[in-house]
Amino acid sequence: MNRLLALIALGTLLATAPASATPLPEVGKQVPWIAAFDLNGSPVNIGKVLGRKGARGAVVAFWAEWCKACAHELEQLRDAREQLKAAGVEVLLVNVMDNQEVTVNKLTALRMLDMFSSVRDATGSIADSVGIRPPGGGEVKLPFAMVVARRNQAVVRVMTKGSDKFIETILEDLSAEPDLAVTR
Repeated sequence: MNRLLALIALGTLLATAPASATPLPEVGKQVPWIAAFDLNGSPVNIGKVLGRKGARGAVVAFWAEWCKACAHELEQLRDAREQLKAAGVEVLLVNVMDNQEVTVNKLTALRMLDMFSSVRDATGSIADSVGIRPPGGGEVKLPFAMVVARRNQAVVRVMTKGSDKFIETILEDLSAEPDLAVTR
């Protein structure tokens, strides 16, 4: 009888355990498909961003209003706009689960509202697809950014920690032959 109860308890525990998390994107593998509507309601996807004339690659930066390291990365992107553009680096900002008003207010405060392609991940589904939210929900692991090569849409680097060298890292990664870039 005790053995039967133990087996039932184990079965219940396994049945209610959360599914395994999606792993972070791997360097050298194709970027997960990212598609959403921008803040004006127009469709945006990673293929469209990478396909812009003159693009060598893109940085996809995930952020939320509460993330101080994300705000620092957004400021660096803003301040390096011309440098990034000259290097052929497109930017896709993905706000994770803030409402429309908070998202617009934050980008307005940073003077970035119409500077880069910006989408909202209102449900967390994009965060789920890149492995930065635990299964079943929970707090998103930010800051998070990916550098993506245009030629093969492969992830060149995954960044999970804020850095004062955020822009330098992006430019260095995409200045090399995109297929040969290696994470450091």
